[in-house]
Amino acid sequence: MTSNVQTRPGVEEVRRQAIGMEAMLAAAFLAGMGITLIGLPDEVEGAARTSSQVLIGLHVLIALGLAVASLRILGPARGLAGARPLTVAGAVTIWLTIVAGIVTMATDNSWLSYLMAVGFIAAVLVYGRLLLALNRTP
Repeated sequence: MTSNVQTRPGVEEVRRQAIGMEAMLAAAFLAGMGITLIGLPDEVEGAARTSSQVLIGLHVLIALGLAVASLRILGPARGLAGARPLTVAGAVTIWLTIVAGIVTMATDNSWLSYLMAVGFIAAVLVYGRLLLALNRTP
């Protein structure tokens, strides 16, 4: 579907990156749910252990992608008044969620895993709000 409305290049770049953020968040969620359903590698054996290890590796790689993308989106959003605060909030949310994930693995504290889930929801909402704001920006 095409539109007759001309948009600034910065808007399109931020929109494209925000869609990518939402996709990576969905993938991180699915990998995290898989880990939760299968169990951590030290809790299971055989193929389940291997699957859990692969999912943890995937979850970590997606988190690294989110960390990088949360910083990359800041540049093109710099000139967009309504987008800038949302991209900053998104980056802070992503980084705090990653810290919660790292500390969860180090301490095996379920409450920190809960904070990671809260961070995921917050990030989905922030980047979703960003997409809505960009759809109103010509």
